Amino acid sequence: MIDSFVQNHKLSKSAHEEIMAMAHLDEDVAFYFHKREMEMTEKIYELLVNNGFEGKNLMERVHICIGLIDNLCHEIVYHRHDGLDYNVMTDICVDTIVGI
Repeated sequence: MIDSFVQNHKLSKSAHEEIMAMAHLDEDVAFYFHKREMEMTEKIYELLVNNGFEGKNLMERVHICIGLIDNLCHEIVYHRHDGLDYNVMTDICVDTIVGI
């Protein structure tokens, strides 16, 4: 899933930045993104439940995990800070998600 998110973020940095700026400035665009974000959360939630995952606050935990993956992708694709090991960062993100 992380690799898929990274590839989607690599499609076009400038397009991604413009779309994010539009989402911050335009309520209709923001509504669309929030709606799609919740649709993704619900689909992953349903997939987990259908595969035997149950637990308290699963929807919220899924939503947090999506945010962690999205932030990791931004670091990997756009930020690339010197001195950070992105393989280690990915492992930490996965470990954190497993713990959630």
